[in-house]
Amino acid sequence: MMVPFSAVRFWLVGSVVVGLLIGWQAAVTGLAEASRVNNLIGVISVRAQSPRNSGPGSTSTVLRKEGLADEIAQLRQTYGGQLAEYRAAYNDYQVSRAELQQLNTLKSLEKAVQSTKEAMRLRDMVLKTYLTLVRLELIDTFGVTAEYRQLAVDNIDATIAQLDNHQFEAEQIGNRAEVVALADRFGPIGTAADQNAAYAKILLKLGRLQNVFELAESLNERIQATDITDLPQLTQNERLRAYDQTNLEFSRVEVKLRETTAGLAPDDGRNRLQTDLNRRLSEVFAELSRLVALLDELAGEVSDG
Repeated sequence: MMVPFSAVRFWLVGSVVVGLLIGWQAAVTGLAEASRVNNLIGVISVRAQSPRNSGPGSTSTVLRKEGLADEIAQLRQTYGGQLAEYRAAYNDYQVSRAELQQLNTLKSLEKAVQSTKEAMRLRDMVLKTYLTLVRLELIDTFGVTAEYRQLAVDNIDATIAQLDNHQFEAEQIGNRAEVVALADRFGPIGTAADQNAAYAKILLKLGRLQNVFELAESLNERIQATDITDLPQLTQNERLRAYDQTNLEFSRVEVKLRETTAGLAPDDGRNRLQTDLNRRLSEVFAELSRLVALLDELAGEVSDG
């Protein structure tokens, strides 16, 4: 029996499929970004452990943090495996859809229904894992404003609950009308997942930079508390000018961090505002990198006596 394809509608939201692939790339990018931030922390840590710069409340103590690192690492692996599984299912869906268009038989229709169900189920699963990963990273990151962190976590939890329900329905449905209706219901859920993840990732970037700033500030205070009265007058003057320049750089970075934090709002996951915040965060990172370089140079001079 021939089944007119025009009477059947099977689809997975293309933007969400692309969004998932971008999401995985963003997760990889997040690792690279975290690595660059960790490089700055590493510089501060090494200088903080220098005998002349260390003391009560040393940064090296602050840096020791177990947190959720192991759980996050495991979840990253899980997410990578699930994403590969989803990609394979989506390819099967595309093949079965093409076969239905070509053959228009009940058998090809049934295959299309089943492949669509499976792709929807796996899509829900991998999105839940990705949001859970972002959620744990948000909880685990120092420097994130508590109010915004809670807001982001609550929104992510609500979206995960919606995905749970959608996945359960995908496992229960059996006919094409139910499949089409369920596919339609995914639209708002996918949009919420995308916006909530984008907002959380902005908070993560800001939190990491705030953490570096606070660690650098602590080291700077200890450096400038070092007794320089036994140094030659010319060296003392040079050191004081270096302190003034470093303090000026700290003030600039602090203002940018404060302005960026003040600009956050629950809907900052939207594209235009997200782009603006990411631009501002890139500027903060560049200035913070210069600040840590100055601090590294200054700490070296102090260590050398």
